[in-house]
Amino acid sequence: MLGGCVSVADQMSADIETRRGACRQQTFRNNVEKARYHNAAELRLGEVWGTDLAAVRWQTRLVVAEKTDRKQLTEAEAELEFAKVNADLTSQATRRMQAQQLVEAQYAAAMAQRRIQRVAQSQPGTSGSFECVSRPSSGDIRTECRDTGVVYNRNNAAIQYQ
Repeated sequence: MLGGCVSVADQMSADIETRRGACRQQTFRNNVEKARYHNAAELRLGEVWGTDLAAVRWQTRLVVAEKTDRKQLTEAEAELEFAKVNADLTSQATRRMQAQQLVEAQYAAAMAQRRIQRVAQSQPGTSGSFECVSRPSSGDIRTECRDTGVVYNRNNAAIQYQ
């Protein structure tokens, strides 16, 4: 999720929600038809969650719909079964996104530290040794370099001096 991708993910989520809304307006002959329609509406979910997690969600929806159509599950049981799987998938997708953010923060810290060391080495009387720490901050990654008191954003632009 490097620069600009947060807005792309938001746009995909909005697109998926619009398609889900269209699904809710439809009338379906059976639950399998409804499940297929919802799966088609969520095709872009694979771009957000990863295709493996999205595929599990879609297949679970179809299996639950088939069981409901065969009267092996009530509507309430079907909703519960799908909700359990969906909760697990959402948790896994969240863990993946957090891991990616951590990697990005570490990369941003390394880049900021490297840039500051280059600047410090070019100035007389400095040791050229700085420690920088990055962490996610409200949709961005902030890198703070302790020895200089400068805070950088995801694009390594100085945004604050302490």
